[in-house]
Amino acid sequence: MADGDPDMIESADEDVDVVLQTTRPAPVVIKGIGNITMFGLTNRFDNDFPPSLIGKVAKEEFNATIDLVNNLIGRAVPRSARWLVAGCLCCCCTAGFSLSPVVYLNKKTQSRIRGVLEAENNRVYQKLGFSWWLEKQKCPASNLKEYVILIETLERLDIHRPD
Repeated sequence: MADGDPDMIESADEDVDVVLQTTRPAPVVIKGIGNITMFGLTNRFDNDFPPSLIGKVAKEEFNATIDLVNNLIGRAVPRSARWLVAGCLCCCCTAGFSLSPVVYLNKKTQSRIRGVLEAENNRVYQKLGFSWWLEKQKCPASNLKEYVILIETLERLDIHRPD
């Protein structure tokens, strides 16, 4: 075997990836608990403090972030619901194009939530070793998908260990 054997390099990289994946804890999942869900996005996320974050994140910071997201969604969902009703009424006449404002508003709300989470990550959570993001996951009871907030622990570099 030669030193530059590409198969050996790939297998060594795969071994390192497996080790990194096993040392990282599972992300905390915050599900939507609202009573209205449009295109997988619920109108409210659960603000119960997860026990796995005790001692790592302040409960006040957690609640402030969830409240920011819930306020953003709370303003966007009623507007989207009105457009959905109007779009459904005109759907036959417009061949479905009247539903496009609802799809646009939903994507805009998702991008705003991602922006809020990114700002909170930069402000607080990356310093604490966490990263928040919005992700679409399959519902366990059906084939539908819903948006959840994932809180992942970032890998910390050991700067005291030599290269």
